[in-house]
Amino acid sequence: MVVQGSSSTLADSAVAWTPHAPAPDQTSRYGVHMTLADDALVVRGGIARDASSVADRVEDAIESDGVAVLSVYAGQASPTEDQSDLLLRICRTADLRHGQVQTARAGDLRAAGFEIRHEVADGEQPNHYHVYFQVPMTELQAQVFIDCFDGPKPNPRPAEERKAR
Repeated sequence: MVVQGSSSTLADSAVAWTPHAPAPDQTSRYGVHMTLADDALVVRGGIARDASSVADRVEDAIESDGVAVLSVYAGQASPTEDQSDLLLRICRTADLRHGQVQTARAGDLRAAGFEIRHEVADGEQPNHYHVYFQVPMTELQAQVFIDCFDGPKPNPRPAEERKAR
């Protein structure tokens, strides 16, 4: 059992970690090379920090799409943006409607053993990415993923903007 707040990495596991994702230097299936810089901000919506809940979401993705992934949104700050401006831009571009969001750095996810791939099929927003998990999915992987993210914070998009369609 993994204790919430642990600082484990997938390398600490007795099971070898081999992500099921394309090599990071490959071009996406859309013809655009979208590898994120290590300092890129990665955002996920919601407050879920329970390994069992996150593992269940990955299992749902496996059942519905055959791939062990979770969706995130990401971006790189422009020279005129501070981190709060970047977070707002990512949330707006992604049309994130969650009341709270969690943030990580792309480099922290990679250092923990995850692959992050740009995925904009099926009408996804242009800043949509998938984080790939190993199959079979384990709660350890889920906890390592959770530990990469800061705790929930308010979505910077105004509530009335999040409700509008």
